[in-house]
Amino acid sequence: MKQKDGYPVHVVVGSMGARTSPLLYCPICGKQVFALGDERGLIDPCPHLAFLLLDDTDCYESDDYRQRQQNLKLEADEPDGFDEYLAALGYDASLLVMESSGVGYVEEPVTVAVMAGFDLGKVA
Repeated sequence: MKQKDGYPVHVVVGSMGARTSPLLYCPICGKQVFALGDERGLIDPCPHLAFLLLDDTDCYESDDYRQRQQNLKLEADEPDGFDEYLAALGYDASLLVMESSGVGYVEEPVTVAVMAGFDLGKVA
């Protein structure tokens, strides 16, 4: 995949195994930020987590991410895709977007897709 200048880095982490619940760890501090819970995902954000989407639903947004959304003024030419939207929010290659999916077991098998953005600019 060729990285576009000025855009976040977007990677797809290999599909979780058919019998593996999706887990997601921060690539900066190593903290587990997502695990499959009873009804939905259990999210435990670290300072680097900008957002987390579970099955395309907003589940977590950092204060910075929310502020960027409030400050965004879209004009006639709205972003074409999610990476373009993130670039319009002012994120660049310092944002690492990780996407993964897998099958978890709550009461029965559940397919889960997780996408999370980590702000690499927040490395202390």
